[in-house]
Amino acid sequence: MKVLIRAFSILAIVSLLGQCQKIELPAPEEGTPVFSLQASLDGAPQEIIGGDSSYIMRASFFVDSAGLPVYRGTFEELDCVTNCKPSIRFSFRAAGPGPAQPDTDLRIGDYPFLAPEESSTAITYRVVFSGLHSSNAVNAPITYNWDFGDGSSSALQGPEHEYPDDAPRFVRLETRNAAGCLSSIEKEIAFEPLPIPCEVDFTLQPAQGTTPAQAVFEGPFNLYSTWGWFENDSSLVTSYPIGQLLPQQVREICLTATNTEGCQSETCKSVFLNNFQGLGYCATDFSYLASVDTTFTPVPEQFGSVWLEYIDGTGRVFNSASGPQDTMSGDFFRVISVEPFELNENGQPTEKLEVAFQCRLYDTNGQPFGTLTGTGVIAVAHP
Repeated sequence: MKVLIRAFSILAIVSLLGQCQKIELPAPEEGTPVFSLQASLDGAPQEIIGGDSSYIMRASFFVDSAGLPVYRGTFEELDCVTNCKPSIRFSFRAAGPGPAQPDTDLRIGDYPFLAPEESSTAITYRVVFSGLHSSNAVNAPITYNWDFGDGSSSALQGPEHEYPDDAPRFVRLETRNAAGCLSSIEKEIAFEPLPIPCEVDFTLQPAQGTTPAQAVFEGPFNLYSTWGWFENDSSLVTSYPIGQLLPQQVREICLTATNTEGCQSETCKSVFLNNFQGLGYCATDFSYLASVDTTFTPVPEQFGSVWLEYIDGTGRVFNSASGPQDTMSGDFFRVISVEPFELNENGQPTEKLEVAFQCRLYDTNGQPFGTLTGTGVIAVAHP
């Protein structure tokens, strides 16, 4: 009985929307958000306001692999790469092949959902690295040697690398400067934040009075279960005396540590006598930025269709086109009004669309995820 009531309610809403006429809205006040979305995902509110809580409305346009124009609007968190707030993307496929015709492709009325037959989703796991070599003697030229932990390598200072999946990996960077000073660092990288970072570091301190030059472990020590300054050393001392250096001698000092999660990392630095008979050194470090990119390739022959994507905080994409939509049970997509808007950040014209919809979302394997329902005002771009 409840199912019948729900179906009747949804049909009533659809019928009511079908009778709606375009509503002339007053011009927004200065600072008032233009774009917004009032939606729910299986009953959980998904309210988004462009320009509020770091959300923006990004209007874009592209031509897909089949040569069809696609008009797109995305609510997303501004300048976010990982651990972002959920975003929602609307994509409108042109009514036919050829040049973009927004007057025809972006019409008022109902749109069919893009069907899942032969569509595909490709996920790319990309990491941008930035290497650092520091020395108080000779800084350039510097050579970089990366080991990405999957059999690949690079000699660039800031390489970009793609992985086949999101598994954590150990990456090693070795650098050498013009004086031949060699240093390296190895640590674990991950696409999700690690509960305890898998890396270790130490500082080099010059001799002071009767205290010799020494390498000093940088804590906090409670994050580590064991550490040592040379192979098989597990004395847990926090400093290592360097001792007297001879002219032309370069001494490598390595610290290996295992954190409380059982992950082992290593950092090696080299010391020598510089021209002023002081302590010279070289050290290596690197930072990285990991991202997950999803590319959806729709079915070529389905013209004039629409699909919705929901991207959660971990970057997983759930798509209306990865499974069937049941229009008999109330799934629909409707454009209520269309009007020109401002140029986007790329200088392209945009259209402001008032929309209403209900669709079923699926993961990349075609498994049901939830029902997304809502109304709102979005923007898409065109050439």
